Amino acid sequence: MKIDQELLIPIVIFIIFFILNRKFQWRYANDFEKILGLGLVIYYTLLDINYGVFIGVAYMIYLINLSKIRHFEGLENNTTTPTGTISNEDINIIVSRYNEDLKWTLEYPYNKYKYTVYNKGNNANFEKTNVKEIINLPNVGRESHTYLYHIITNYDNLKNVNVFLPGSIDTNHTIFKKRLISTRLLNNIERYNSAVFISFDNLKNNSVVDEFKLFQVNSYSSTTRENYLMNKESKTEKCAYRPYYKWYNHVFGDKISNNVIHYGIFSVDKADILQYPKEYYENLINYVNKSSNPEAGHFFEKSWGVIFSPFKNTKVVYDNEIKDPFKNRYF
Repeated sequence: MKIDQELLIPIVIFIIFFILNRKFQWRYANDFEKILGLGLVIYYTLLDINYGVFIGVAYMIYLINLSKIRHFEGLENNTTTPTGTISNEDINIIVSRYNEDLKWTLEYPYNKYKYTVYNKGNNANFEKTNVKEIINLPNVGRESHTYLYHIITNYDNLKNVNVFLPGSIDTNHTIFKKRLISTRLLNNIERYNSAVFISFDNLKNNSVVDEFKLFQVNSYSSTTRENYLMNKESKTEKCAYRPYYKWYNHVFGDKISNNVIHYGIFSVDKADILQYPKEYYENLINYVNKSSNPEAGHFFEKSWGVIFSPFKNTKVVYDNEIKDPFKNRYF
């Protein structure tokens, strides 16, 4: 009887902790779970090797199943329940292209869609099989200018689901997981029949302005090889309000949001765009409509979740495999 009670202790602890963590989403819960689990395995191994093996195997099964639950449920913080079925006619995928070949549009799951491409490069050498429209723009403002231009120009005839992608999502970068994020984004749009904003899992308890408070960019060169070969500029046009928190406070005032994703990969429901007048976006684009390398473009990259908040129709999803690789390095 004593043995059974001793073996029940870790099981009860994990069940209680699992329930509390799922309910409150504590900031350091994942790390605490690992430390707690490892400690219990060591303790019971020292107590009895058979106990250690049993607890160790049970803990591995627990972690595997917990990972699956968090992956498939996405840990949404948005209670909006999507209804109906979204067809391709309801979706507009907007691509900001400079010198990328866009061959990824032929690959699954991207080949299921048609694309509106805003071309800012000085050539048209890119894959066009799944491109329905090409719009040439001057090379200013990077993708931030492109996205705002699209919203302003199409304000009165936006699609229900607007997906924004940079042309460089196929960049095979070990840190910037653009392919992973964009694939999950499209899959989640299908799953929820709704626009989806995937937000960094490890920032879900932080306000955007606090996380990036002192962030600023003095120089930046493209991390995409084909773009860098065409344009090697590095000096940024400094924002009139810097560092980030000064720009944030000037633009958004006391608005608070904890939704953030980098790389310009997200979608938003038309209704969440239209909750603000066109003038709102016309004011925003003024920060990125002059230079090809504006510092404000990096501010926008961290602010799309703020710009369209509160999300009333767009599903916000936290994916535990999508984390900000530079967390706590912005100071």
